Amino acid sequence: MFLAKLGDIARQNNKYEEAQKILYNSAEKDSLELFNQLASLGIPENEIKKSLNNKQLKKIILKDNKIGDKIRVSGTPTMLINGEKYLGYQNCNKILSLLKN
Repeated sequence: MFLAKLGDIARQNNKYEEAQKILYNSAEKDSLELFNQLASLGIPENEIKKSLNNKQLKKIILKDNKIGDKIRVSGTPTMLINGEKYLGYQNCNKILSLLKN
């Protein structure tokens, strides 16, 4: 939930791509370090705090998680193409060929 909220506030501040690099490598970082790194991108600290406490955003994330659980999405990326599930990295040529069929 915490990472999803941080990703959303980065998107709202047009810093999503820069934040993705931080969030993707978040396993070894604590919450305060992640917070500070997002703030270093120029995202105002008060906006980060506001997002972390946003109850509507929490509802959206929980709803997305529930949908993911229902269709058994257990990681990212997960793609559903023509009723088939593809987990993890997929070569772009493979994806294009699947979409053409």
